[in-house]
Amino acid sequence: MNHRRTRHSVKHLAIAFVAVTTAALLGGPPQSASAARKVTKKKVVASKSANYSIAIRNDAITAVPGGNADFDIVMTKTPGLDGGISWGVPDLPSSYTYSVTPVSTTSYRLRVNVPASEESSSTVYVLKAFRGSIERPSLFRIVVQAPPKATVATSTTVAPAQIDFALKADVQQRIVLIGDTAAFPITVDRKGYVGPIAFVAEGAPTGATVGYSPNPSNGNTTLYITPQATTPPGRSLVIVSAKIGSQVRSTAVEVITRKLGAFDASVVPSLVKTSPGNDARFTVSLAASSGLPYVNVALTGLPSGAVLRTIAVSSASTPLIISTSKTTPAGSYLLKVSLTSGGFSRQTTVTLVVDPQLLFSVTPDTSTITVKRGEATSLNATIARAEGFTETLTYQINGLPAGVGATFDWTPTGVAIKFTATQSAPTGSFPLEYVITGGGRSTTTTLALVVT
Repeated sequence: MNHRRTRHSVKHLAIAFVAVTTAALLGGPPQSASAARKVTKKKVVASKSANYSIAIRNDAITAVPGGNADFDIVMTKTPGLDGGISWGVPDLPSSYTYSVTPVSTTSYRLRVNVPASEESSSTVYVLKAFRGSIERPSLFRIVVQAPPKATVATSTTVAPAQIDFALKADVQQRIVLIGDTAAFPITVDRKGYVGPIAFVAEGAPTGATVGYSPNPSNGNTTLYITPQATTPPGRSLVIVSAKIGSQVRSTAVEVITRKLGAFDASVVPSLVKTSPGNDARFTVSLAASSGLPYVNVALTGLPSGAVLRTIAVSSASTPLIISTSKTTPAGSYLLKVSLTSGGFSRQTTVTLVVDPQLLFSVTPDTSTITVKRGEATSLNATIARAEGFTETLTYQINGLPAGVGATFDWTPTGVAIKFTATQSAPTGSFPLEYVITGGGRSTTTTLALVVT
């Protein structure tokens, strides 16, 4: 890390993340200790039941050369875990010194001493706690403000190099159980820029721990979000941002936090008709007294060539979509729907009718739509109706990110969908579902919306 590279401070710095030591524990990549790690105490062997996490409660501390910065550390630990904690700041320059002292049984004070020769800088470091094989990290930022140096006027002005880069979330949405970890790989297109980039996240679920590995990064990074026991179930749109100079780039991901528990559910309608090669669309309605749990969905009785596309219920009203193929035989099929959440389950039945008569078909002119912030763009879809089919068709777009709207207008051959993005809409790629329903049948087409 080049600790003298100046960064603009970020108002909301994600200050804690869980670094997973085994894939079975949280599903994240294992972390290895750096050879340059500094430790202040000798490591001891932890018991298998011992577990803990740390979080630094200060977004950033400003210090002057020759001064110090004090950070408050909060530790959450399982009963019986006492002492035996070692500390290290692997990337802290050798000219800096630090110490960690206990304040109470669950809090510590990190003091970092800034050398008198230090220049102005804004740098993110990683504090690591060690107990046996369990390693827990947390981020902190030190902003050094050195007195301005005298400058000598010259007749030649050199324009600074233009900095440009872009962020893209490789996965836009994940469903995660409380206590588990959702991982979002973030790709960085540097466009010629060379140097470390630091990342922050805003809008994470309440009480969840958030972090990146690595952060800062000279390449790509991965965002980790771990909901805790205090995190309420629900959806959260998380904005991932990085800033270099005056250039700010962002992308967005969605976290759906779920828990296991008792629930009531129903599936409607009881009968849906579709034609070979099209989709059948049911709706699962979910209710629970203490927040919506995570419910798995399974079907038995599907005809050949048909597959269930919905594997979990993630909201109070969730589409249950069955895709058929052109080889799916015509007929009426009684399907058993099984909904489970931990040790709780519900079963019901629905009827799928596959009718070879094609009532309507929908063909979008593209599978990817690109719209700029503050602008609009349109997608045209051609609709072919079977002879004699005159029922009204309804249209729906699922998966639109915040700040993006869609409207529908008839055309001589079908329908035009106009997408409008506000200036605050998150950038990135978002999967959408284009659903058309009519005559008791529906078809679903997958689209990709790119906001730039």
